[in-house]
Amino acid sequence: MNKDTTSNPEPGNPPAIVVMAKRPVPGRVKTRLTPSLSPHQAARAHAAMLDCVLARLASHLPGRHYLALDGHTAPPNTPDDPALAYDLPPAFRVIDQGTGDLGDRITHVWKSINRGPAVFFGVDSPDIPTDTLGSLWGHLASADALIGP
Repeated sequence: MNKDTTSNPEPGNPPAIVVMAKRPVPGRVKTRLTPSLSPHQAARAHAAMLDCVLARLASHLPGRHYLALDGHTAPPNTPDDPALAYDLPPAFRVIDQGTGDLGDRITHVWKSINRGPAVFFGVDSPDIPTDTLGSLWGHLASADALIGP
């Protein structure tokens, strides 16, 4: 039996849409882009990508939305910079990633959102195609979790 891969999730059991991300702190994000970019420019690129991913997922995927941030915060002497800001859509709730390697942190997040169907995203694919997003619910019908780029 073929499943409709463009259908939405069942209303009684909405999946969790999770974005795993670091805060846009210079010197902590997109470090592979340096020295071509300054740490500040790399952090600005990260903030822009995070903003795009959050907006795209909020507008194209119904469900429970979470932004799982690492616990690191900017040093107190770092000046506020609007370029390092990102828009958190109202659909998203911020939670902590926990500690450990990526597997440990994903497990921590999954358990903290009461398990259930979940789709995990990173920040490095701000332009994931809409048709790919639409096909996720069909895949969740036969899996406990999906991990995207």
